[in-house]
Amino acid sequence: MITVKTRNIIEMAYGFSAMGRVFERGAQRKILQRFEALMDEINADNVLSLHEEFILWFQDTIKTARDKRSSYGQAAKVADIMLKVCVSYCRLPTPEEAERIVPKLYGAVDNLVLDHCMRRTGLGGLTRELYLEVQARLEAESAGMPLCEYDDILWRKLVEKTRQNRNL
Repeated sequence: MITVKTRNIIEMAYGFSAMGRVFERGAQRKILQRFEALMDEINADNVLSLHEEFILWFQDTIKTARDKRSSYGQAAKVADIMLKVCVSYCRLPTPEEAERIVPKLYGAVDNLVLDHCMRRTGLGGLTRELYLEVQARLEAESAGMPLCEYDDILWRKLVEKTRQNRNL
């Protein structure tokens, strides 16, 4: 059973993804409902299968604002950021279970991370295969840190580097 507090955290997590503008009108309600169901079931044993199911559901259900099918990369970014906020930051479903889930979470991938890892495509063209390749590269440089935590550090570095390059 999802509490009001958990529902609020899930809504904040979706906002934190900064992807709302990319999707069709009405997408937020569908995404939040589906993610609530995910959070109602999540544990360390099923997190990766729930992650993949959410992404596939997302691709089949959520269209972009331009009336196109959402890409794997767009869906994965939403899933990864929402999971990071709910599990890593807010320690859901319980602090003990969050400890077991966090090491299994993927790092969020956006265009800055793609540029850093491989830049073959934008987020809209990111396939499952390329997504997993990016995750492997992040894991190789994370020094054993959970990817959902390492991506915060990397993203901050990349943003700062971008700012410095613009000021040259």
